[in-house]
Amino acid sequence: KKLFPLIFSYFHQFWNVLEDKEDYWTYFAQVVDDATNDVLNKRHLHWRRVNKARKGGVKKVVQASSVPLYSISKVGPYTFQPYRVVWPRMDSDLTAAVISEYSMPVGNTRMPAKTVIPNDVVTLVGFDTADEAHYFCACMNSELVRQRLLSFSSSGRGFAPPSILENIAIPQFVRAKSEMARLSNLSKECHKYAGKGDVESLEKCEKEIDELVWDLKPS
Repeated sequence: KKLFPLIFSYFHQFWNVLEDKEDYWTYFAQVVDDATNDVLNKRHLHWRRVNKARKGGVKKVVQASSVPLYSISKVGPYTFQPYRVVWPRMDSDLTAAVISEYSMPVGNTRMPAKTVIPNDVVTLVGFDTADEAHYFCACMNSELVRQRLLSFSSSGRGFAPPSILENIAIPQFVRAKSEMARLSNLSKECHKYAGKGDVESLEKCEKEIDELVWDLKPS
């Protein structure tokens, strides 16, 4: 119940996260009990390396008795919201995509669908509805927003952290506004076409997104 599919920054493309590229998972628990540790130690090479490092006296980054040898900070309710818009940091361009749940393959079977968790170099913005998430994703992938971002966020290690939203004013999503609803639908179409590799249809949608975002007005 505590295993979740994990994605890395290099899985990202425009409108798409290559979830089947490799099978990675992450484990969320305040404490790994002895029984769980034994199971993971027997089945997973990485977990055996974790235990080996622990016994070898690896220095902890956070020197507190309550913090495990390996731990993740800045995990909250937003991490598990139903829909999240994600993009890689430390890059040269913004490539956003919407993620939700994913059924990860394990051998010849697939695990039950679970929340996809981005790793620590992936920026995450959480939403409760797919419509709002896709609207926001369309705006972030537009030419206007990406050019604005490049004007103040340098390529490389400091590129596109969550703080960029302090300098990019995305109007609040209002479903009743036709242009916002259209942007949401266009993002859904872009995700579909990106998954299929339909470049021609994708470019048509992206062109319409760019035109609509230019004309967006605050709610």
